[in-house]
Amino acid sequence: KQTGYTTDGNIASFAFAYTEGEYTVYSDLIKIKVSLHDGKICGFESNGYLCNHTERTIPEPLVSQSQVLGNIKNILTVEKVNLACIPKDNGAEAWCYEIKAVCKNKTFLIYVNTKTGHEEEIMMVVEDTNGSLTI
Repeated sequence: KQTGYTTDGNIASFAFAYTEGEYTVYSDLIKIKVSLHDGKICGFESNGYLCNHTERTIPEPLVSQSQVLGNIKNILTVEKVNLACIPKDNGAEAWCYEIKAVCKNKTFLIYVNTKTGHEEEIMMVVEDTNGSLTI
């Protein structure tokens, strides 16, 4: 599924992640660059998919979505909750709830482990006329 895009001049870059069941698997990312002039593909990067894609066993969540949302601070407005598998710095993967939330006009993605209920990562979504990036 498409997970984001940016534009730079006449080039649009799209990111696609593999999906397994209800999970978006961000480890298996593919990026495609397309010319906005003629629609031709001018770049393709599939290292994430080629190096990481494997048959996975999806663990049953031990922590419910309602338990996780109950721990979200009141200063955040939750917009959407998805399931995601994210890469960790040590090469492992974490199966998480991906919570899209807004605080003071800023959008965040909060990843909470479905087994432990612990926060794995927080990313800020930066959106402008050229697309959206996570930092």
